[in-house]
Amino acid sequence: MSKLPAALRKYAKVIDEISDERSLDQGYWIYLKPGWINTLHDLHQIHEDTLKECVAVLKNFVTECNCNDCKEK
Repeated sequence: MSKLPAALRKYAKVIDEISDERSLDQGYWIYLKPGWINTLHDLHQIHEDTLKECVAVLKNFVTECNCNDCKEK
């Protein structure tokens, strides 16, 4: 997805890439930039069915990350 959906623009600084997999019943995959983590699942990505759910995770669970992988990038 080349253009960031309006609902996610506020979080552009932490989003590296978005994959819209709704046509495969897989919702949205958001890959976070190095240095950021989804603490809800301890992953550097978000996978939710809707943009609204993605925004909730971005708002409440994405924080800076200092893991070795992030430090290397």
